[in-house]
Amino acid sequence: MAIGCLLDSTARWRPGQACRGYRGSAAYTVTFDGQPEMTSATRLTVVLLLLISGAHLLRLIVGVEITVGGRSVPMWVSAVAAVIPAALAIALWRERRH
Repeated sequence: MAIGCLLDSTARWRPGQACRGYRGSAAYTVTFDGQPEMTSATRLTVVLLLLISGAHLLRLIVGVEITVGGRSVPMWVSAVAAVIPAALAIALWRERRH
């Protein structure tokens, strides 16, 4: 698969240098090995999803009771809320390889 770089007429691309391109309407960066590079927004999303998952795991380990509107939130809600964001973060992290 050929990878084209969008450069202006004065720029020169050298091996090992990342180049910016456009696929559909989304901008992406491709490294020399042809793999899409993870953008800072993607990294931030992965970190936030892992923090959310970690907070729910911490609640499960410590056993903190949470009350919303006078009702106690069951622990199984945190178990589900720990697995889903972690799975999304892993999927997003692995997506950059394919």
